[in-house]
Amino acid sequence: MEYELVRELRGLKNDKLMTDRAVDFEKNRWAEMLKGDVGQDIKDVLSGKKKVKLTFNEVINYKLKFYKNKIKKMFTKNEKHIV
Repeated sequence: MEYELVRELRGLKNDKLMTDRAVDFEKNRWAEMLKGDVGQDIKDVLSGKKKVKLTFNEVINYKLKFYKNKIKKMFTKNEKHIV
């Protein structure tokens, strides 16, 4: 009985350690993607220094969603649907 408890605790500790390592890895990956300065890319886009370019497919998808939602609003009442 006690041996099983110790084994479970050791497994829990190892899972926690692996989760911490995975979180640290993702933090480092995001820092690299953001070129080392977290949030600087966002500030550059908001200030207008950088322009965000969408692909042709992304533009078409956004337009289709926009018009689909517009048509849906025309034919549905202003009822709140609780999901």
